[in-house]
Amino acid sequence: MNRRKTFALSILLPILLWLVGCKGFEGEQTIPAYVTLDKITVTDDANDSRSDFEGFFTNDIDCAQLVAYFPGDTAETTLGVFELPCRVPVLREGTMKYLRIVPVVKQNGIAGTHIYYPFYNTITLDSVAVAIDSTTTLGTLSTTYKKIADVVWDEFFEPGAQNLQLDSIVQRIEDLDTVRSDYGSGVVRVTKEMTQKNFWTSKTIDISSYSKDSYLYLEVDYWTDVNFSIGFNNPMTTGGADVINSAMVITANKGWNKIYVNLGRLWSYYSGYPYLRLYFTILNDEGTEGNIFLDNMKVVIL
Repeated sequence: MNRRKTFALSILLPILLWLVGCKGFEGEQTIPAYVTLDKITVTDDANDSRSDFEGFFTNDIDCAQLVAYFPGDTAETTLGVFELPCRVPVLREGTMKYLRIVPVVKQNGIAGTHIYYPFYNTITLDSVAVAIDSTTTLGTLSTTYKKIADVVWDEFFEPGAQNLQLDSIVQRIEDLDTVRSDYGSGVVRVTKEMTQKNFWTSKTIDISSYSKDSYLYLEVDYWTDVNFSIGFNNPMTTGGADVINSAMVITANKGWNKIYVNLGRLWSYYSGYPYLRLYFTILNDEGTEGNIFLDNMKVVIL
């Protein structure tokens, strides 16, 4: 199966499991134990420092899959996929040999396409005890990036860094009331005349050493007054004209958001072309004045 393919996860699954379980069968437990999970954050692995910037670890893990294994069972029990924070019913009691928690995010910012994010490690907790009509509290857990995940391009807009890795239309700002994290963010000052204008990464992104079946994502924090698209210019175009194909459109919003953009689908359209340049297109047909704020941008591949 193509590794870029992902499957939508329904948050209705745990509800259905709970409804079925609560009906009960002869000899089965009908009063559940509960496990609560508040939040999952992303932190640095002390043995695998990837970045000095706090912004490297911004995330939007809004769901989690929980999988339990009890001693003596012949297989794991998938408890379901739950929106965080969650309170999960468990129709068992005793001490699990382990509980696996898989971080889940919205692919392309779409709630209906939750995916297991391939770059985050699964969290495994050993010896988790649960009891009938009682709650086991997990609180806030942390995951890390997989060591085999490579960052092939990034821009954190930090003061003192080299020239920005984006076209000159993007400026660095250092207003701490505006920046997303650390000490700098990027901004495009959109004028009424910018109805459709492109900006791009200043260098091509070299992914020549990776299989065309690799996962390829752009992570970016954004806050924008106007819509804009993210995609590639077609590297196989002949005749000198730029043809830009969009992976997705980001719509205007209020305040900072994080998004995980699946670039792999568009990359497959180019048959795994080894050198790519990200293009961003301002979509401002209404002639709005405003800002596109960007921060903590990185292209990750695995």
